[in-house]
Amino acid sequence: MNGQVKNSIESTPISFIAFFGNVDASIQGVGLGNGFSIGQCSTDECLSLLSKLENIPTPMALTHLLDSTNCLNREEGKCYYVRSELGTCGTEETEIAKMVESFDYSMVQDYLDHRIRMMRLFKLGNVCLPLKYYFQEDENGDVRNCGYGGKMSTVIKDPYTLEHQELDELRMFLKATPVVIHHEYVQRSIAQYDVAYQTHKKNLVFQLLLNVVEYLTAYEIDTRDNETVSRSIAILLGSDRDRSRNIERDLNQLFRKQRKLTIMGESSLIEHMDVMKARVYAMESIKEVLSMNIPKKELVRILGKCGHGQRPWRRNSI
Repeated sequence: MNGQVKNSIESTPISFIAFFGNVDASIQGVGLGNGFSIGQCSTDECLSLLSKLENIPTPMALTHLLDSTNCLNREEGKCYYVRSELGTCGTEETEIAKMVESFDYSMVQDYLDHRIRMMRLFKLGNVCLPLKYYFQEDENGDVRNCGYGGKMSTVIKDPYTLEHQELDELRMFLKATPVVIHHEYVQRSIAQYDVAYQTHKKNLVFQLLLNVVEYLTAYEIDTRDNETVSRSIAILLGSDRDRSRNIERDLNQLFRKQRKLTIMGESSLIEHMDVMKARVYAMESIKEVLSMNIPKKELVRILGKCGHGQRPWRRNSI
């Protein structure tokens, strides 16, 4: 690179880009706010940019990266990304590094990553941002990598698609959910829910998801039995008496399978539908507790006093 091109790049703003995994065109209807915009590009355009960011001269050599991270929607022939501009700074590497570090901490880790976690809670599907980059690009298309914001080598395939009517619901959910979650038990439950999306072994995923519902509703986990946890989740989620009792029976069955898996090692008992049920109960339980926004001790007290289908914290419960 000659001095003229180098100076041209150094005078351009620093950009942030992250590629979505497991999404389709519906992701473009999501508003992330805070200067983040969602866009799309063709497979060739994506490979061309990645080859410059990764400093790999042959773009097609990166096809495996898009496939392993599920960043390429092969049916649509598109990649989807979120982008933001950091602005310009000096040409010294230390100045660039400082700007990137500040943005990555405050805007990506604290804000954007949190929004993506909330999107996973809104609806089933492993929406994620496995490839993140900071770079400068001049008018000639020359690119300088200014740092990696994170890279995942593999992403579990679980498509995330939004129906038209769900877009408004998602916007409302994101607006109502605080960026900072103050209750540690909710933070830890969300973290464990996320780990279940990064785990390939079905039986371990099943265990992790049932651990989420246990941790949410058992104040002292060592002294609470599974039947009590099942009842608590049924009270938490049941919109009426019948629905609540069905949830309790369902969870008791899942916990019986968990005990056989743990004690007897009967791994073949766990089916795909068991994992799906456990994920739905974990997801819906976290969302309900998020909306309540109360300490764990108070949550356990309320659930212990309520009957099936009551949910007094929901004035318009149906």
